[in-house]
Amino acid sequence: MHMAVNNKSDAAEQRARVNLVVEEGWLIRMTAIDALRDKGWNVVEAVDGVEALAFLQSGAIVDMIFTDVRMPGEVDGIALLAFAQSSRPRNRKVDITGCLIFAGGRCA
Repeated sequence: MHMAVNNKSDAAEQRARVNLVVEEGWLIRMTAIDALRDKGWNVVEAVDGVEALAFLQSGAIVDMIFTDVRMPGEVDGIALLAFAQSSRPRNRKVDITGCLIFAGGRCA
């Protein structure tokens, strides 16, 4: 888990919006993080759902969760968002996926 904080001179800005980015693919994760930082977000990154879930369970303040849907391990994006919805219903949530949906609803 890594948190990068934007350096702002105004003390009020130090409680900038915090986005939890959850993605196992480093290139996608870094692209999302760079885009969010460019928009003024503080970013916490997690490489999988288990790491992200532990961060959320710690009680950390998070304003938005940006997560992949399909991730390896015990906690995928759907389970992570379900936990977030039940414990933090006011947080914004964005789920992403790189899979293609074929006829019949299969993801490949």
